[in-house]
Amino acid sequence: MFRKILVIVLTALSTVVHAQDGDSLEVHDDWRLEKDDDGVRVYVRWKKNEEGIKTRQLRVEMIVQSSISAVVAVVKDDKYAEEWINRAEEFYNFDIRDDHHWYSYTEFDVPWPLNNQDLVTSNNLIQDKDSKSVNIEIRNDPQKIPVKKHIDRMPGFEG
Repeated sequence: MFRKILVIVLTALSTVVHAQDGDSLEVHDDWRLEKDDDGVRVYVRWKKNEEGIKTRQLRVEMIVQSSISAVVAVVKDDKYAEEWINRAEEFYNFDIRDDHHWYSYTEFDVPWPLNNQDLVTSNNLIQDKDSKSVNIEIRNDPQKIPVKKHIDRMPGFEG
């Protein structure tokens, strides 16, 4: 087993996973440490999206004793999603093109009086040939499946 650092970058509710060899990752100056609790570090930064709207991004780092392939397997496995996606009411992968490209559906439990929200994403797994780091690029694809009644579709999502 190798020591891996698992980094999750969130834009709105988006998730990107990077698993890299080594004991630490360079944290760029625009990330601000928000919380450091029990080996889990949460960083925050604000970025403008394509529409020029400021959005908050979260970066979560933790060291896990695992291989990159095992981390990716958990991220891609439907049965584990509700354990690592906060407030996930429903999650499933569909239209799996190959090991590197698939689509996901997530419904988030939103407190009353608001409607639950859902998200449909196109996911592309890319491994850097030199560093062996793994990136999962997530793009909103709201037209991929119809909107459910009483569920609000999340717009402008990427990770």
